[in-house]
Amino acid sequence: MHHIYVMNADGSSPTQITNSKLDDTEPAWSRDGKRIAFVRTIEGDKEIYVVNADSSNETRLTFNSGVDMSPNWSPDGRIFFTSNRDGRGEIYVMNADVSKFTTTGAKSPVWSSDGSKVALSV
Repeated sequence: MHHIYVMNADGSSPTQITNSKLDDTEPAWSRDGKRIAFVRTIEGDKEIYVVNADSSNETRLTFNSGVDMSPNWSPDGRIFFTSNRDGRGEIYVMNADVSKFTTTGAKSPVWSSDGSKVALSV
């Protein structure tokens, strides 16, 4: 069982953010530092969640039988993640409130620091 922790860069003051009896992995900070997206494994199924950095308002964002993983925040607050929900690995983009999904045929998206580009593998 894994949990998400936040700590100072020198390793001091660790604070547990998630407290599930399931595996919580792959944390990704929002650009404003206020939220953390992560992956929770539920009976072998991986889903994307988001939680405030103070551990409040944990919210499940994806609900499907595919494996959703590798969340990464865009500069404008959207979340890119990889999923095989359609039978092959693709990238999906969603607003942090789950109001919109789009997909491309690629994997492992990472935003550039200025938010103008995305690096990915195809």
